[in-house]
Amino acid sequence: MSRAHPITLCLALVLAIPSFAQEAAPSMTVFPALGGENLAGDAVTLPAGFTGERNLVFLSFARKHQDDVNSWIETADALQRALPGFRHYQVLAFGDVPKPLHKIIKPSMRKTYPTPEAQARYILANAGSDEFIEALGITDASQTLLVLLDGDGKVLWSIRGPATDEGLESLRAAAAR
Repeated sequence: MSRAHPITLCLALVLAIPSFAQEAAPSMTVFPALGGENLAGDAVTLPAGFTGERNLVFLSFARKHQDDVNSWIETADALQRALPGFRHYQVLAFGDVPKPLHKIIKPSMRKTYPTPEAQARYILANAGSDEFIEALGITDASQTLLVLLDGDGKVLWSIRGPATDEGLESLRAAAAR
């Protein structure tokens, strides 16, 4: 897989939010160990840093996935309010971004996610794009991937792309189990 040009990746990161399509992640059964930092500035180790009993994780790889993520967020927020122990997170590969640009990009992202709760849920993984994709065990990064994990990081459910009625119902059922 070719590496994204750093400037292109930086521009994508400023506006990026994760999402997924209608097929399971082929080889991931446990979320890989990754380090990173949330937008609040706290170091996070994944999957241990996911604090719910059920954790919905949005993984996106391009700016164009923003609409896909947005199509799921209302339901994810409703599940988080309704189900004790349900949490949702967005994870973005950030390792390819040159360090000097972090001081520009992170504050911009914090403005997009101004509340402490939202900043804690948005995680910038230290892995570069290729490393991130490889660690996830996926071969297709053309769509956002959503994975529902248990408290130990085991994958319980996954889907790709924008929300559909069937996908939303499937998520609700999986989250309630």
